[in-house]
Amino acid sequence: MASSYMMIRSMIERIANVAALEDALREFAHAVPSPDKPSEPLILVADKIGKALYGTRLDWPKLRKADLRTAAKDDVAYVRKQLTMDVSARNVLSSMDKLDKRVQGIRVSYDVLCEFLHPNVGDLYSATMHATSHSDTFGTRHVTREIGLGPKDASGALDFMAIMSQVLSISCEAIHLLPSMMVELDGLSRKANDMAKNFAHVVRRNYKNLFRKDDLCPCLSGMTIRKCR
Repeated sequence: MASSYMMIRSMIERIANVAALEDALREFAHAVPSPDKPSEPLILVADKIGKALYGTRLDWPKLRKADLRTAAKDDVAYVRKQLTMDVSARNVLSSMDKLDKRVQGIRVSYDVLCEFLHPNVGDLYSATMHATSHSDTFGTRHVTREIGLGPKDASGALDFMAIMSQVLSISCEAIHLLPSMMVELDGLSRKANDMAKNFAHVVRRNYKNLFRKDDLCPCLSGMTIRKCR
């Protein structure tokens, strides 16, 4: 049970990240580059794309050389260097709050799913094989649980069933958004690639004395300058 909810939580996080990127690139989708600054729209959103693709809290080149048994956290933490793209990880809760405006209730649902990732009450629910509840004459509610490994029967845990039913319904709503967002990002990716390619060709023409006909084109097409158009 816990593993399933962890996987749903992970997917919701990624959907929130995709939705945040789509939102950040909305202006770029309608941008028309000027002849004198053909790559300006792409440059303006480059940091947002970089964070979405490479966002991290760790310095991966340092990690490659580090002894993880002795390395201190600060020794391998990501620190932005001058004249480099900022790829510090975005706070996922900020993206989740934005997604909540499109899928009402997803932030609370995400918080519920988080309970199954950390050693919280989610572990208790995951280990509950059977549960019953009743209220006595004083109005005090009593819950009896059978804890262990094996098949789970949550039919007696009505509160849990009601909560998770809502969580799963809201999560499915968010998941159904993903295909349309990916189509949108695919179109934006093609636009960004075309813009970068055109800019590379402008550079090639303006500095043609630096290139030979058999050099690979800087647009990364894989073709030589002689053949690339």
